[in-house]
Amino acid sequence: MASRRPLGIFFIVVGAIGLSIGLYTALSAMGGMYKDALEDPLGEPKGGEGKDVSKEMLTAVVTGIVGVIPFSLGLRMVLPKGGRRAMTGGRARRDRL
Repeated sequence: MASRRPLGIFFIVVGAIGLSIGLYTALSAMGGMYKDALEDPLGEPKGGEGKDVSKEMLTAVVTGIVGVIPFSLGLRMVLPKGGRRAMTGGRARRDRL
């Protein structure tokens, strides 16, 4: 059986890219909204601007969630014992004693 390590690393990289894209998109949308508010605090927002930002942020959150799936699968493939010990903080061994 071939080693699962290269495939696990591939999943970690793909998941990290998805998480990064989602995080960057969400934060840039929120940052743009606050930047506009700081530039013209008393100005009226353009019609529906808040709804556009919320849709963009929701899309970014979904992208991030999709990135979590391959990231966690990759961790389980790469880490010893399927990543259970690392994910539980070493409690698995202590509970057996």
